[in-house]
Amino acid sequence: MKCDPIIDISQGQIRARIDSADLAHINDRLQSHNRRTPGAIVAAGFLIAAALLAAYDVGPFVRELSIPSLLSFGASALLIWRIWR
Repeated sequence: MKCDPIIDISQGQIRARIDSADLAHINDRLQSHNRRTPGAIVAAGFLIAAALLAAYDVGPFVRELSIPSLLSFGASALLIWRIWR
C-alpha cells in the first residue's frame, strides 16, 4: 500500500505530530528573530543616512571624508556586528 499524502488529506486521514521540544525550539528561533528585526531596520537607516551625508558633502571633513557620514556608517557597522554575533 502506497502512502499518498494528497489522498490522505482529501479523505481527512492526515496526522500531524509536534513535540513540545519542537515548539520550544520554534519559539526560541522566533524570539531571536524578533529581537534582531528592530536593530536591522535601524542599521539600514544609518547606512542610508551615511550614503546621503556622503553624497551631499555634509561637513566637517577629515581628508575629504565627511565626519557625520563616517559616524553614521560606524554606527550601522556596530549595530550589524551586534546583531549577527
